[in-house]
Amino acid sequence: MTSTFAFELAVLTASAIASSASLMDRLVLKGGNALQLIHQLGARASMDLDYSMEGDVEDADALGRELETALSSRFSAAGYALIDFRFGPKPSTSGPGFRNCIGEARRSGPSTSASSSSARARPRPRSSTASAVSCTRPR
Repeated sequence: MTSTFAFELAVLTASAIASSASLMDRLVLKGGNALQLIHQLGARASMDLDYSMEGDVEDADALGRELETALSSRFSAAGYALIDFRFGPKPSTSGPGFRNCIGEARRSGPSTSASSSSARARPRPRSSTASAVSCTRPR
């Protein structure tokens, strides 16, 4: 995946979260991609997007659904299909958090899960009317 393509996916993901007032109020982008998006410090960008939130989540399922809806909508508008979405507790001793993984987008065929927390997608032809979405719940 080229760095330009990875950056495009990072921008799409960040804009999807920013498009929801509820998500925007709860999630804070941090890490290398925050530095890249805000300060254009490209050497710190990575393939994953790190978000933090303060406090506990009252309804994690609702938050996960809202995040998935925002991502699916934003990716679809850009010609991509979100086909693997996993959302669940992040194992941590330092405090509460959630890990979001976006899988690889394909036009057709079986979906495959991303092996890491990277955002990977391929362009979907604009003429395609169907997209495959595969959601998995955390273990």
